[in-house]
Amino acid sequence: MFILPTVEDTGIYEYMESIWDEYSEKNSVNKAEALVYFNATEHFGRSLLEINRSYTLVQNSISKSMLSLNEIDALALKRFLDIGIHIQDGIATFNGKKVSIGKSYPIPESMKILQPEEGQKIVVDFAVSVKLTGDHFIVCNGTTTLPPKTQLMLTLRLPEQKYQAQSKVVVDEKGRFVSKPFSNAKNPPKNEMICGNYVLEIVVPIVSVQSEEVKIKLGPKGRNLSGPYVKADNIFGNTVQYKKDFVVSDSST
Repeated sequence: MFILPTVEDTGIYEYMESIWDEYSEKNSVNKAEALVYFNATEHFGRSLLEINRSYTLVQNSISKSMLSLNEIDALALKRFLDIGIHIQDGIATFNGKKVSIGKSYPIPESMKILQPEEGQKIVVDFAVSVKLTGDHFIVCNGTTTLPPKTQLMLTLRLPEQKYQAQSKVVVDEKGRFVSKPFSNAKNPPKNEMICGNYVLEIVVPIVSVQSEEVKIKLGPKGRNLSGPYVKADNIFGNTVQYKKDFVVSDSST
């Protein structure tokens, strides 16, 4: 069922909308959003969560979204962190300002992180090498404890050159994976890669896009995944992110 906004909710929504452009013109998207929330919190004398509920209830009424107050609060707490708001001991801090975060509704059952299914826990680990080939491309090889047919997304960066490229790979039956050769179109005519300090990131796309065979092994919302590279997310479930620095030189061929 829809939770209809009150007249007061609508007033808060309209106030926030009226000041949004002013902040957006001078700040990044995330900073503007945070500043609008803090402004409204101080203007109305309400906590950050109360302001967000009012704003979101009006948005939901417009879009006919069926979110409970529990879901609204859970999404808000994640969003606040994503846009750079620091939360500690009931206080939200941003850009030198402090406001009350307020009391949140309990996380709904649908968003709670589940423990691994009995006997199905997967401790995620990687062993990876990043090497320059004879024709001066870069190839990433590795092994993982993730099950065969798991899709991975590899992102290779060279920060000092603002280089970034991606390669989608699939884990084979022996737990191995290999990227496509990374090249650099900014170095014509051969598009060779240069030696340097590279950063490799590996993420596992959300369970819903994996094959049915992999979905069963990872469990609903990735509940069977565990280990230092696994991060629990109330929205997407368990996610995997591996990051490592590599020095690539001619001797690594």
